[in-house]
Amino acid sequence: MLVSRRFNNNVILARNNQQELILMGKGIGFQVYPNDPVKSELIEQTFVPSDSVNIEGMAELLCDSHPMEVKVAKEIIVYGEKILKKSLNENLLIALLDHLHFAIIRYEKGMVTKSPIEWEIKQMYRVETAIGLEALRLIKEKLKVSLPKSEAIFIALYFINGQFKNETMSDTFAFSETMNQVNSIVKYHFQVKMDEESVNYQRFLTHIRYYLIRQKNHESLNLGNEDVYFIMKERFPEESNCVEKISRFIEKKFEWQTTDDEKLYLILHVNRLIN
Repeated sequence: MLVSRRFNNNVILARNNQQELILMGKGIGFQVYPNDPVKSELIEQTFVPSDSVNIEGMAELLCDSHPMEVKVAKEIIVYGEKILKKSLNENLLIALLDHLHFAIIRYEKGMVTKSPIEWEIKQMYRVETAIGLEALRLIKEKLKVSLPKSEAIFIALYFINGQFKNETMSDTFAFSETMNQVNSIVKYHFQVKMDEESVNYQRFLTHIRYYLIRQKNHESLNLGNEDVYFIMKERFPEESNCVEKISRFIEKKFEWQTTDDEKLYLILHVNRLIN
């Protein structure tokens, strides 16, 4: 492995065969030059740039961040993956580190920010919100910084976003807001208070999220179940009327058409939810 570029005494760009890596370690960049062998014993952290992450920006963030911030960000992600029982987007570390680094700067300046959809995130993403709260505990323990509880919501958003490879943070905000609006359509259509702790409620929210992702990616369900859809429409007329309200709302908001197959699954989920 050879040095490609030195950013500072602790961060370098290296190449291993054809792969570029950003390496972090105390003194790893001290008095090194392009094509020098990398001092592998000094490597503490390895980062693999992706197409969506600019090498310059990534290196600048790592140069500005304290090594302990990097370790804490990694520890939070390891914890989150354990709780969610899945591997997360490879770009999550840099995104979370960027947020953590500037959250600490904002805290030191006495600046407190809140997400405009904080209530919705708490209600719809309870697992991710719990990860955010644990992250605050780790930050306090490891970095001696007591960030406000509102930061748990922002961290939760990164874990929501990190579960989907082609989703931007703006998508996450838009989808969360839309899911809350769809939730309200169902609630007011049936004039019921839903059990937000129930498995059916969580399944409903998950289905709505994947429905929105499919719509955005032009991958709507087209499984040829039109006959079944019309049978379910007749059997569950109120659920079907509610789903029509949802599809009209989505069409008005995003100009997305909802297929009969998508409506079929929505009817089934709404039926389980209200019963």
